[in-house]
Amino acid sequence: KEEEDGVIPEVSLLRIIKANSKEWWLIALGLLGSVILGFIYPVFALIFGEILDIFARPPSEILSGLHPWAGLFLGIGVVVGLGAFIRSLCLGIAGENLTARLRTWSFRTFLRQDMSWFDKEENSAGALTTKLSTDASLVQGATGSRLGTLVEISVAMLLSLIISFVYSWMLTLVLAGFIPVFMLAGFLQFRANAESIKSSTDSSTVAGKIVIESLVNIRTVTSLGIQSNFFQSYTNEIRGPYKRALIKSPVLGAAYGFSQGVLYLGYVVTFGFGAYQVTRQPGDIAHSTFSNIFVVFTAVIFGALGAGQASSFAPDYAKAKQSANRIFALLDREPAIDGYSEDGLKPGDLST
Repeated sequence: KEEEDGVIPEVSLLRIIKANSKEWWLIALGLLGSVILGFIYPVFALIFGEILDIFARPPSEILSGLHPWAGLFLGIGVVVGLGAFIRSLCLGIAGENLTARLRTWSFRTFLRQDMSWFDKEENSAGALTTKLSTDASLVQGATGSRLGTLVEISVAMLLSLIISFVYSWMLTLVLAGFIPVFMLAGFLQFRANAESIKSSTDSSTVAGKIVIESLVNIRTVTSLGIQSNFFQSYTNEIRGPYKRALIKSPVLGAAYGFSQGVLYLGYVVTFGFGAYQVTRQPGDIAHSTFSNIFVVFTAVIFGALGAGQASSFAPDYAKAKQSANRIFALLDREPAIDGYSEDGLKPGDLST
């Protein structure tokens, strides 16, 4: 009833994940690789602080002090490569399997519908083909590599904050005041993307239908000389998303510029308050060393970069949710005449 009224019901994230449940072991391995990558950034912050401390030593001790840390960097490179390979391979395979499964389910549902359903404009051959090719592939944006990226960022940010509190809790508390501002910037960017996704996707579906139907029937189109009509219809459909994109771009640019400006303001606070801590006498509660300040600085910067990457997850997730809503609304539709049903009266022996 909701679908007939033009309102597509929301599908839960749990149901999307259940559709990918056969690949649970691939997803588990991929998330393990993401956790490994999440540990790398905080570990790098620790090593970076130790190396800076070594550079403050006498010249004769610098090379001997750097050798073990250089070996650690080599080890980090191997671990990063292995973790990235596991994450990309496992989550990529799981996502492609989900796409193939949704396309199979959707096509089987197409064949199940009654003839009156295909008479609707939104269920034309072009629109249904676009739904198979586009919507099914977008759904993995909620369960595939982007989910791994979100896990990696969450682990990195959590460990970065823990390390920052251990090395300089006062500086970390000062920088913590910027966290709500970063969250606001990410929220604004998410809202700007989410509001424009549904209408632009609908327009793209109609435009794709026009292209497919005109090319499939190109001989008829050419014989009737109506190429310009199809061209005009296509340009009219894509003009709307183009204008909305022009309106959306300044909003997204302002949100991105706001988040980047706040990030550099965080640099000012880090070095300003850090300089104050370094000048305090040992034993003072506000005292901190040069290397500790840089450990906090590096950890917080990676955490801030992680927050920026997390906001880039929002557009793909919003698109995935919209596509999942359309696909599962189709899968849940019960046709008035079910071609797959074996219920009802059955004819007897027709040979007599």
